[in-house]
Amino acid sequence: MAFVWSFGIKFNGIEDAEKVKSQIDNIILSDGTEIGIYKHITYENGNLNLTECTLELMLHNMQVSGNQKLLSFPYFYEIRNFFYQFLRDLDIDYCEALFEFEGADRIAHENLIEYINQYGIGEIFNSDNFADLKVSSTIYQSKRILDGLVLSKENFEKLKNEYSEYFEPFKNGYYWLPIKNSR
Repeated sequence: MAFVWSFGIKFNGIEDAEKVKSQIDNIILSDGTEIGIYKHITYENGNLNLTECTLELMLHNMQVSGNQKLLSFPYFYEIRNFFYQFLRDLDIDYCEALFEFEGADRIAHENLIEYINQYGIGEIFNSDNFADLKVSSTIYQSKRILDGLVLSKENFEKLKNEYSEYFEPFKNGYYWLPIKNSR
């Protein structure tokens, strides 16, 4: 099993997931390198009868044991910023999204609203005490594991008040747990 930095977007229907899947193309890095994106739609628990599905987006060589170039400065931030800008520009409704270590899996297979309501936002970790956040030996990622989580207004309203105060507007109708490290 590979451990991959990935982007997940959850939708209320397959039609929207398919539209978005067709809209996203490869990423061109600042050095001109073109990076391919693996795109896959996952249904919760593999049940095709459910309406919720997740578009999982993974760049080739974003796994921990992969091409370390993509996990280093400035490329990691270019990739992360590309995904969040794509989400800001997206004109199709979605439920939640996250770019993170195994982010697509978290969106597809975990109820993050329940998780936050039960366990809270969490403390700030760094790469020395939380291996998931180790991007490379040259990047220190001081963050919470769910920093960058984007929620629709409907999902945001399901958070307990004590946790909703951590979120900020992302775009019209969406809120996010902001990323503190914004290189």
